[in-house]
Amino acid sequence: MISLLNKGHNYDTIIYNQETGSVVAVFSGRTKEDVISYLKSLPEDVRNGIKAVSMDIVIKIIGKLE
Repeated sequence: MISLLNKGHNYDTIIYNQETGSVVAVFSGRTKEDVISYLKSLPEDVRNGIKAVSMDIVIKIIGKLE
């Protein structure tokens, strides 16, 4: 799951494993580019193991991640 934390005008993204409930990563930003950059930093076998993504965000941000 990808969660976005609003801290004034700064945003952080939290990625965690919904099966285990453990936090996988926290990084600054909330844009599509921020998420893609993080995913590209993962080894290919890890990226290939991602089976689903869910987001808890406001509607106006969804288009930025499509």
